Amino acid sequence: MLLICYDKNVSWKTVDGHDAGLDDAVIATTQMMLEAYDLGIGSVWVRGYDKRVLDELFDLPENMVSVALLPIGYPSDKARPSPLHSRNISMEDMVEYL
Repeated sequence: MLLICYDKNVSWKTVDGHDAGLDDAVIATTQMMLEAYDLGIGSVWVRGYDKRVLDELFDLPENMVSVALLPIGYPSDKARPSPLHSRNISMEDMVEYL
């Protein structure tokens, strides 16, 4: 399990004040998942946790912002994608042109 964080004291801030630390952490996590897959290792992005509990559990300082948990490991031979992943939704049902 990897805990993905960024340091808001050193992350780049845009002219309008946006903290790019979150963006960079998301990009890095995606790259880690792609590399894991390339090595035959499974991973899944987890964000469904209470940040306050996790930050306290890991005693993260104020400047460290947790973004995601990334469990990794070798998938079981029985592992299969969720049936929802094979459901196709038409473009007309997903997009509205204005």
